[in-house]
Amino acid sequence: MNNVYSSLAEMEYVCKLASESYKFPVVVVNEKGEPSIGLAPLAEAGEEAAYEVLHHLLMDTESEVYQSTLPLIHRLAGGESFLTIRLQNGSDFLGHVMMGPVRLLEANNESDGEAAVQNRSASTSVVGKTSLLQAGMLIHYSIYRQQLDIADVHLQNMRTEMIHTDEQLIRSLAVSRQNFDLHHNYRYEKQMLQFIREGHEHEMLHWAEVQRREAKYGTLSRKSPLRNQKNLGICGITLYTRAAIEGGMEEETAFTLSDLYIQQIEEQTTSGEVQKLLDHAMMDFTRRVRENRELPFSKPVVECRRYIFSHIYDDLSLQKLGEATGLHPGYLSRRFKKEVGTGLTDYIRQERVEEAKRLLRLSDYSLSDICSLLNFNDQSYFTKAFKKVTGITPGQYRSGMSPLAP
Repeated sequence: MNNVYSSLAEMEYVCKLASESYKFPVVVVNEKGEPSIGLAPLAEAGEEAAYEVLHHLLMDTESEVYQSTLPLIHRLAGGESFLTIRLQNGSDFLGHVMMGPVRLLEANNESDGEAAVQNRSASTSVVGKTSLLQAGMLIHYSIYRQQLDIADVHLQNMRTEMIHTDEQLIRSLAVSRQNFDLHHNYRYEKQMLQFIREGHEHEMLHWAEVQRREAKYGTLSRKSPLRNQKNLGICGITLYTRAAIEGGMEEETAFTLSDLYIQQIEEQTTSGEVQKLLDHAMMDFTRRVRENRELPFSKPVVECRRYIFSHIYDDLSLQKLGEATGLHPGYLSRRFKKEVGTGLTDYIRQERVEEAKRLLRLSDYSLSDICSLLNFNDQSYFTKAFKKVTGITPGQYRSGMSPLAP
């Protein structure tokens, strides 16, 4: 059992010095939760938030985590956080040191830096999580003369967060069951994903209409209905993407399409717009799976086509394609031509030309850059190959001389 090595006067000095150094309140409260040192800084910070933490600590006397003297971070619903250190002298509980309120940054990166700038004018200090824990470790050492490992402190805080999550889960379940405000049935979700996996558009359309009338979804943001709808939408897009890949959709296409839909979700300004976009995305993924499943190719040929699609900018060789599919290059070449009707070399050249067409339409790359990116030997060969597939040169295609060109 830890023993307090600092006197009351020393703790008052440490709290005052820490508060001035870290620019947020550091106070001592007794075993009843009453401030005994540094009352003014606590009042300035807002006693209500602090007492919410203290009430929790004093009520939960059974949890082993809360009996620890290690620095513990407590997050409140409003975004504020406190750090507490339990004061224990042998078997006698004396109270807590409290640091905060602060607003936490989880990591030191550019976005966190921007957030810090935005919060400088606010009354609540912004501090990194690790920095707050290290400040707590310093206070802890001044009290107990015990050196702590930051990894142990992080681990103890993870346990605390899990306890908080369990408590929130129990409260939320109680409210939802009392009000019969339950989530949608998991069987409905499995059915939806199965429709996507199998590319059943008509069944999906009917299912979506029923779900719009009957389904209830969780709350992922308490502050904003629009943010809640967007969060639900992002979860939905993630599920659609995985189901489509399992149904045979090319992975890179599925993930890229997912990114585009999520970006569009963030641009919507009403919940109705988000829902309409989600319906469109759900049907889009289902349609693409259906179209892919209708292709009469064997698994090795499908894998070969996927590899070519994903590595169109690489130096594609028959040897690499054989390794990707696990087949002998010669056998793969013969099988591919038999099923697709085009030899591998011609197929790769056609796919490179199709990608070149997309770059000519949608990018500012020069012809020489496109030629180099797609691994054509030289610009003359690129022009010849392009014209063989499209009937016009790359320059003519870009300038729109052939409005019928696909």
